[in-house]
Amino acid sequence: MQYYFLGQKLWDIIGGSDITPPTDAEAAKMWKVKARKAMYALTVTNEDEFLQRIKNAKTPKEAWDTLATIFTKKNDARLQRLENDLFLTIKDKDKALFSKRQTYQKREAERSSQPMRDQENQHQRTQRQNKQAKGFNNRQMHKCYNCGKK
Repeated sequence: MQYYFLGQKLWDIIGGSDITPPTDAEAAKMWKVKARKAMYALTVTNEDEFLQRIKNAKTPKEAWDTLATIFTKKNDARLQRLENDLFLTIKDKDKALFSKRQTYQKREAERSSQPMRDQENQHQRTQRQNKQAKGFNNRQMHKCYNCGKK
């Protein structure tokens, strides 16, 4: 965030030499424009729970200091919640990987048994075609289907 303010030339208002508005009217007007830009950037980039704490800040410096104390404070409950969220995310990811692995293994097992089934089906198809061809040949020669006699 600090680098953003430095890049936008707003850091003077937050952490530099221009943290209070000047007395000159023209300079005060320019300072207010910069201050509003800085406050806008601070409010847009933070969540609602933090906005409640900085909404009454008079200057961007005051808002920045409030946010700095919030984010530097060690909050054990929040850390625990984040650890739990991370654990659940990893657990769900592992579960998803496990189910994908099972699906992949089933698919591979089906593929490996596929050639055998194809061979069996081919053999059965060939036998059926041979029987049909034999019967057709017998019909053409006016022979019995079963024994082949005339």
